[in-house]
Amino acid sequence: AVMDYIIPGATITRVDEVTGETLYFSIISTLYFLLLTGPFSVGLGSFTLYFFRRKELQAGHLFDGFECFLKALSLMFLMIFYTFLWSLLLFIPGIIAGLRYSQAFYILADHPEYSAHECINLSKQYMAGNKAKLFCYSLTFIGWGILVSVAAAPLALLPLTGIPYILGDFIFSIPYFFFFSYGSVGSIVF
Repeated sequence: AVMDYIIPGATITRVDEVTGETLYFSIISTLYFLLLTGPFSVGLGSFTLYFFRRKELQAGHLFDGFECFLKALSLMFLMIFYTFLWSLLLFIPGIIAGLRYSQAFYILADHPEYSAHECINLSKQYMAGNKAKLFCYSLTFIGWGILVSVAAAPLALLPLTGIPYILGDFIFSIPYFFFFSYGSVGSIVF
């Protein structure tokens, strides 16, 4: 509701008919997701590849995806679209499709000259015979995810607002950083 005062029409308000709660949908966060997730995923892939190959790391590698912005954007949309189509069959084919395309951002980070379709096709080739391994690897993170969530749970119980909330959120986000970093580096092996 605050965004409506800053930018009129920035949020869409709906009332849930079952619970009677007011739901807010932010157009800005949707645009953020649509426009920045692809390039930042390529940047994270680039950063992780540099780390895995023991090359010199720079924080600027996280922004490498913006050098091939349109390719990263089209790759993200294609991955979402293909995974959605496979999910229409049933839930399991959607998971398999997600595993099949999991390496596409790393491929684009490593080879920015490739098109989005080439990255998806190469990801399919790389994951042939490895999808079950990646799925089992992902399952090992369930326990870690629960542990990290338990570490961050006290923040939700504290009645904090403003700066103390931001500081608490930052402190309790540190375990998530290690959790996701470990998962990103581990998924490169596939």
